[in-house]
Parts: sequence; structure tokens; C-alpha cells
Amino acid sequence: DLKGKSLSPGVKGYSAEALAEAVLKEYGLTYDDLDNVEFTSTADATSLMQDRHIDAISAMFPIPFSSYQELDTTIGIRILPIESEVIENLQKINAGYLEMTVPAGTYSGVDEDITVPGSITLIITHKDTPDEEAYHMVKTIIENANDLKNLSVVFEDFDVESVAVTDGP
Repeated sequence: DLKGKSLSPGVKGYSAEALAEAVLKEYGLTYDDLDNVEFTSTADATSLMQDRHIDAISAMFPIPFSSYQELDTTIGIRILPIESEVIENLQKINAGYLEMTVPAGTYSGVDEDITVPGSITLIITHKDTPDEEAYHMVKTIIENANDLKNLSVVFEDFDVESVAVTDGP
């Protein structure tokens, strides 16, 4: 569906762009197979799509996402499903890629659940961040989990029990 089209895969080098490039590769495509690639922020990509300067956006976003709700209302959108087998291949590249679902009814025209790749959210600090500061950040998030859920759908599925703390490799 994307061959010969214009795409914003996100900001060059960011995780969303890396995922977009990997998904294209799974379908036998590269950026060279596209008419145009705009490495932009989600906000800029949304504007470009609304003005019909690009055909598609690939991004990692919360579901539902307000910018895409606006696009759905103004120009209408279609979400391209990514098959489970493709997501399994992506997990071989990056174990952090997960199979996620855009539930039916999330956007107009989404009449059935759509499978897409996504990832979990990590909090990463500089290696020199004092343990006490890192602890305080995580503690604040955990203690305010309910308030955060009210602020953004990003935190809707946040489960305090799933929090893992590691010193890294």
C-alpha cells in the first residue's frame, strides 16, 4: 500500500523511524521505493498529511492519539494492519517490539481490531544520575499513577506491578 507513496516515519534515528524502516523491510521495501520520505515530528507529519503533502505516517503513539483523532475527523484515516508473523520477525530484531491492538471503534472506519507493532515505555537516565534521583523519579510516577492515568491515555494500561528497575548491562 505504501510503494510509490510519501511517508513520514518520524524523526531520523528515533525509535519510531527505526520501526518504520524495519516494517518496510519486512514487506520488501526501502525508503527508495517511496515517492518521498519526510523525517519529521508527529506534529509536523500530522500537518503535512492534513495539507495532503504526505500520504502516510508511521509512528509509535498512544491509542487513541489526539492528533490522529483530529486527522480522522478532518480528512479521514485508514490504519494499515501489520500481520502477527511480521511482528514476530520484528521481535527478532528488537525484543521490545510488541504486538498491540487498535481496538475496533477507536477511529471512524475502524470496524474491527487492527494488529500493529508497538513497544513499552522505558525511563532511562544518564549513567551518572545519582541512584537517589532515579529512585525519586520512579517513586513519584508510582505514587501518582492514578493521576497520570487521568492526564493521558499513555498511562491507561500502566500497572504499578509491572515496574522493573535495573542498573542496565
